Amino acid sequence: MTSGGHLLLILKKADVTRAAVHNVISKAEQYGRSVGENSQGVLLNSSVLSSSHDKGQDHLSLDHLRTALICEHTIQLLTANRYVVF
Repeated sequence: MTSGGHLLLILKKADVTRAAVHNVISKAEQYGRSVGENSQGVLLNSSVLSSSHDKGQDHLSLDHLRTALICEHTIQLLTANRYVVF
C-alpha cells in the first residue's frame, strides 16, 4: 500500500510475459472463449459508423476507423463467448 492508500503492484515483466504467452499457446483456439453455455443475443448498433460517414468522401476519418475497429473487435469478443450478435 502506498501512503495515499493505493495498492501498488510490481510485476516482473519477463515472468508475466512468459506466463501470458504460455497461456495463449496452451489454450490455442480456445483462448478467450467462454466455457459456459450462452445463447443470448446482442444488438450491436454499427449504423452509427455508416450514418456519420460523409458519402462524398472515399475514405474514413480516424474517428470512423476507430469506431469500425472497436465494433469489429467487440463482435469477435462476443461471438467467441457464444453470444449471437445482430
